[in-house]
Amino acid sequence: ITWTNVKAFLKTYFDTLYSTYSDNILMNGAFDIWQMGTSFTGLTHLDITADRWVYGDSNSTAVFTAEQNSDTPHNNVNWSHKTTVTTDDTSIATDQQAHYRYGIEGPDFRKIFHKTVTFSFWVKSTTIGTYCIAFYEETGGVTMVKEYEINVADTWEEKEITIDMTTGTTPDFSEGEIGIKIRFGLYVGATYQTT
Repeated sequence: ITWTNVKAFLKTYFDTLYSTYSDNILMNGAFDIWQMGTSFTGLTHLDITADRWVYGDSNSTAVFTAEQNSDTPHNNVNWSHKTTVTTDDTSIATDQQAHYRYGIEGPDFRKIFHKTVTFSFWVKSTTIGTYCIAFYEETGGVTMVKEYEINVADTWEEKEITIDMTTGTTPDFSEGEIGIKIRFGLYVGATYQTT
């Protein structure tokens, strides 16, 4: 899958039991903080774009730019995270992939571990089709993949994904450690595909 122009605003919700504590466990989910800069060309593995948002790849020949952008789905948000493909990979090999990831720290992940949660976000793309988000709990090696559809090109769409966080072993709940990673796939070769 190749994304040509993706912007996303993310927000995660606890189930109703935890809604009185806080609805959003993603820090910088609205892309307000960009300490490393607001525009990046030729992203390379482990580049940080918006704070807490990391670009990752394996053997990628596609080239991406990222920028803070004022085109947003509604007036409550100032910024979106825009990604543009500047060099397309027309033949994706099995060992190639590119993604953005966000690590939910252990104490925050503890709040939703063994719960069913709804993960909601806004996305806008020039390319319609099926896309995936992976939730990766590194300690237990558990990956949960959820698909979503982009139905209309160049239009903000809100997506909601319900995920059962009761699978896997006990993750690291320590302060400063990552409990679970959320990965938005830009494109993914067969080696990295799972269900």
